[in-house]
Amino acid sequence: MDDLALIVPVRGFSSGKSRLAERLSDEQRARLARALAEVVVDTRHGASTFVVCDDPDVAEWAVGRGAEPVVVDARGLNESLTAARAAIEARSTADWFAVVHADLPLAHDLGVVLAEWAGSAAPNSIVIVSDGRHDGTNVLLLRREVFRDWRFSYGPGSCAVHVEQATSRGLPVEVRESGDLGLDLDTAHDLDDPRIRNFLDSVIPGWSKS
Repeated sequence: MDDLALIVPVRGFSSGKSRLAERLSDEQRARLARALAEVVVDTRHGASTFVVCDDPDVAEWAVGRGAEPVVVDARGLNESLTAARAAIEARSTADWFAVVHADLPLAHDLGVVLAEWAGSAAPNSIVIVSDGRHDGTNVLLLRREVFRDWRFSYGPGSCAVHVEQATSRGLPVEVRESGDLGLDLDTAHDLDDPRIRNFLDSVIPGWSKS
């Protein structure tokens, strides 16, 4: 599928999900981070997928999942995406690029949903899926021409910052509601969500009793 490419930033599994340390062990967090990333990467439904990383183990994992690693020497999500942009553009002929967080446990129809959105979106429009708190940016769908010089602004309040950037550039922006893509696993409080607990039970049986 040349119309759409997924871009999934993935941290080293052993260092991921540090905010969950009060509830999960180091080994459990590493298993969880890997399982979450697999959900996102494995449900692309034919879209080309780039895994942005700075860890050789993650790069090897990406190849094993049929994705293309883009290894960068940068720290921080915004810096890593910016550093990876030229390589991704050079390797892909996609018309649309979707930057997707690697911690969406219910993103099973990700590729299908994004392809539908890309097919119906207005030219040069921005499509955003925020998290359940309407704060972060779980999914950012950009036309190729926009992706080329987009200023990535992930962090607290990133949804509003990305919307403001689109508006200031005169680009139409849609913030879409998605119960599945809007559910991320970021803080210890998220572990109390029944949908997330069900996912953890399938990945780490007995985690809540450990």
